[in-house]
Amino acid sequence: MGFITSYFRNTRGNMGAVTLVVTYAALRIFKYLKWLRLVITSVSKLPGPKPHWFFGNIFQIKDFSDLMFRMHEECIGKGDKLYVFWLFRFQPIIILAHPDTMKVVMRSNAPKTMIGPGYPFLVPWLGQSLLIANGPKWERNRRLLTPAFHFSILTGYFKLYNEVADVLLDKLASGSKDGKYLDIFKPASMATLDTLLQCSLGYKGNVQLVGDSHPYVTAVNRLGHLIDKRSFHFHHYAEFIYRYFTADGKEFFKICDYVHKFSKDIISKRRKELNESKETEKKKHLDFLDILITAKDDNGIGLTDDEIRAEVDTFLFAGHDTTSSVLSWSMYCLGKYKDIQDKVYQEVKEVTGNNKIIDSEDIPKLKYLTCFLKEVMRVHTPVPVTNRTLDEDIVLDGYDIPAGVMVDFGIFHCHNHPDVWENPTEFKPERFEGDKHHEMDPYSFTPFSAGPRNCIGLNFAQNEEKVLIARIVERFEISLDPDHTVIPFLEVVMRAKTGIMVNFKERSS
Repeated sequence: MGFITSYFRNTRGNMGAVTLVVTYAALRIFKYLKWLRLVITSVSKLPGPKPHWFFGNIFQIKDFSDLMFRMHEECIGKGDKLYVFWLFRFQPIIILAHPDTMKVVMRSNAPKTMIGPGYPFLVPWLGQSLLIANGPKWERNRRLLTPAFHFSILTGYFKLYNEVADVLLDKLASGSKDGKYLDIFKPASMATLDTLLQCSLGYKGNVQLVGDSHPYVTAVNRLGHLIDKRSFHFHHYAEFIYRYFTADGKEFFKICDYVHKFSKDIISKRRKELNESKETEKKKHLDFLDILITAKDDNGIGLTDDEIRAEVDTFLFAGHDTTSSVLSWSMYCLGKYKDIQDKVYQEVKEVTGNNKIIDSEDIPKLKYLTCFLKEVMRVHTPVPVTNRTLDEDIVLDGYDIPAGVMVDFGIFHCHNHPDVWENPTEFKPERFEGDKHHEMDPYSFTPFSAGPRNCIGLNFAQNEEKVLIARIVERFEISLDPDHTVIPFLEVVMRAKTGIMVNFKERSS
């Protein structure tokens, strides 16, 4: 009898626990379905392609680039300030395409989206870095990293920019012999990666000379490719399945281990050197890695090696493809618009004279080059889209949008919106001269995002781009292959589907 009594007592206890779990799950499901009903009711009112009742719009497009160009014609072309795209009927993505809608979310500190494709796929590689972290973690790291991008620190990088430019210019000259055309994306990519590795890790690995055969270069490029590929394979979204049951996933995590070890070995060595000597006191110029290692928060706590590694990897990821995209499209625009190329060249010669080196004092004087660079980033937006998840109910262009919905900043759309820019398809650097642009809404031009989560490295990137462009224009006449069609293609960054074929001819004077 005692056994039977004990059995029923335990059974009642277990049933109570099961009841609690089932009740909790039922409440969560009820809450989600209630939210989903609200979302579908409210978001379905927005402009956008008509969705299938279950699959949404996922089978109506070929890829992300197709979506952006198609919606730009169908929605943005007629003046819409936002539209909705459905990843299945239960996952809407609202794309904001106008300063009036974008600034409402950009001004807030809405968290990065951690569902679906995008940022979650980057976490195994980049960890909880500035690009991905939210809340107190992001605020602390932002404060600790800000000194690394102070004007006085950035000034010290100009010698390095010019050294990288020296190698790049020789490669462009070699690749253009006998009137040949070369795809500018690869040398631009190698140059920007060379710059970032030297600035962030102090690593001098002759990346431009070694090229794709360098294992780190191969690894970084492969990681980017695998992330892009995963975004369009929905059965790879679940990390457990991707990591353990797919060849791509196994390769991705193996490469992550390699790049993590590469960075951490350099960080550990530098930390040891700083601890064993007074090197920080002797140095006239502290670099990015020195500042991260020595940074302390209000409680006197610094960044761990893993946190530093995450920020360094993010610096490389965020600055590599974006800067090479801007540099490549700059060459395209200089080759396409000869009159603009002449203006940039004349300004560079007036500012530098016979001195081929570009220093920090030259940058403010290169006013037309600055306008040109901005127009390149407007027309050929380096990062077409970034996203957030709404943490509160808001109203966008008269539509009620509930908290929890994913929103994308359609920066490419905004930069080419007919209600924001006069003749947006015309390439016109003069639109940024004087006070013309300052009279516009500051959220009309956001190649580095805006608000509290803008790009911390924007001045670093622009300085690098201006030095490289000025050095190239000063030495070469730039022309495009007349038999090659350039097709813009939007991924994580804007690329050219079949490359940009350019010839660099040595100037006679």
